[in-house]
Amino acid sequence: MGYVETFNCTCSHPTWGMQRPSIVHVHTQHGVCRDLQLYMFTPNMGYVETFNCTCSHPTWGMQRPSIVHVHTRHGVCRDLQLYMFTPNMGHAETCNCTCSHQTWSM
Repeated sequence: MGYVETFNCTCSHPTWGMQRPSIVHVHTQHGVCRDLQLYMFTPNMGYVETFNCTCSHPTWGMQRPSIVHVHTRHGVCRDLQLYMFTPNMGHAETCNCTCSHQTWSM
């Protein structure tokens, strides 16, 4: 499915303040974005979207296919390797998305 990291996104749809368990916002290599429901691949582990992360470990500049940076409800962050749950589909974290269409209601 060709997901890649997206930076400097300013989506107009209301995702920033929402607590959405097990959902991560990603883009494909063809510029298509979607809200990926992690529970399609694994039981609900309490992951939520993480925006404007201030983690001290170096994640932002890396090209890391099939990895999504998430926080748990308890404030613990990790880089989730989606291929632990599904064949490698090339997902990567998406930060500050500039999507104009609504994905949150999908």
